[in-house]
Amino acid sequence: MPFRHCYRTDSVKQSNQYFQKTGLHANHSQTYYGQWLNNQKHGYGKLENHFNKSIYEGEFIQNEKHGYGRLTRQLKNGSMQRYYVGQWKHNRMNGYGTLYINQSAYYEGEFRDNKKSGWGRMFYENGDM
Repeated sequence: MPFRHCYRTDSVKQSNQYFQKTGLHANHSQTYYGQWLNNQKHGYGKLENHFNKSIYEGEFIQNEKHGYGRLTRQLKNGSMQRYYVGQWKHNRMNGYGTLYINQSAYYEGEFRDNKKSGWGRMFYENGDM
């Protein structure tokens, strides 16, 4: 027996919104390429913010950064620098991650609502911890 699709057939537009899909969406402030569900960013994707020159690549749930992801930002000299790699919840750094202060100094530990919270350690440029 062949595979049968189980979705509403009242219109193509309505039936497409019930399934996860991959695609590109761009406007003047941001560009998103990744997975969608019910017309929301959902699953794995890449979001480029044109105003603050940042790129988030990771997991989304209902249009929010949620799960594991990496945020990079553009420095004044035009190069890109890792800013944060770790867990996200409701568009905020939450859980375990690494926050990069500059090329050789960073904080590794727990975050809650974009703030260092709980266990963590700081690594400084001179090698101190």
